[in-house]
Amino acid sequence: MKITIAPSNKNWYYTVKSSDENLDITSFIKRFNINEEEFYYLNKNIDKLVCGDVLLIPASQQYFHIVSPLETYQSIANKFNCSSEYLVETNKTKTLFVGQKIYI
Repeated sequence: MKITIAPSNKNWYYTVKSSDENLDITSFIKRFNINEEEFYYLNKNIDKLVCGDVLLIPASQQYFHIVSPLETYQSIANKFNCSSEYLVETNKTKTLFVGQKIYI
């Protein structure tokens, strides 16, 4: 089975989910492993996360994996030498679907 890993080397858009609203902006920035100064430059006048808002996320050094059929958090964790708990916490979801981009 081929593993697809690619750096997030360009800016991208993120729609704030209701589960993000309870995060402070610093925690949100750490979640995506992005530069805080650059985040605030791209998202001027942001003071809190509101469901439905669209944010511009700067390029990061964090890598992602595209989920293939029959993969689980445990099988992915084994491939990347990390724990399944780490992957669940990093991605803030317990469910996986084929084609989903998860952060490593």
